[in-house]
Amino acid sequence: MDNTLNEFLRELERSSFYGSVELKYENGRITLARKAETIKLDNSRQNHCRNNRGTNGDYSK
Repeated sequence: MDNTLNEFLRELERSSFYGSVELKYENGRITLARKAETIKLDNSRQNHCRNNRGTNGDYSK
């Protein structure tokens, strides 16, 4: 890994990153890094999310 990738990964650790990192290789070398961040909702916010499962078509709930 080169310095740029090391710095990128260190910054993710410092920022308490929650998600995934995907590395793309070309000819045996890392050429691209893709970062997908996941945001965890706390319980108070999850209670306000709408859940349409098991409503048998009644979405008025």
